[in-house]
Amino acid sequence: MALWVCNRCTTKYAVGLGYCPQCTSTDYREDGDVPKNTVHGGASNADAESVETEARVEANKELTIVELRDELRERGLKVSGSKDELAARLAADDAKAEALAEVLDGSDDDD
Repeated sequence: MALWVCNRCTTKYAVGLGYCPQCTSTDYREDGDVPKNTVHGGASNADAESVETEARVEANKELTIVELRDELRERGLKVSGSKDELAARLAADDAKAEALAEVLDGSDDDD
């Protein structure tokens, strides 16, 4: 059976859960050799960026480096790196927040 492993606390949890049940981190890796499956319309290759993420990165590049760093600082994220790295980091955080919101919104349906 395939599992995800939290990169923050190393808890193993079910694929597709969206966030770690122990620490609520959305940063994970797959445990062992697992076939790649498309989840929620995302890329089936973990190394591939989705079109939506690329669009976010491009939109973030419209901001100045100072604006990017200010936004990253507000979110408690690393503020060093090139403009491309800052834009990508901000886009990745947006995608994680969106995925977490989807999971949390879906939990209301069970009530």
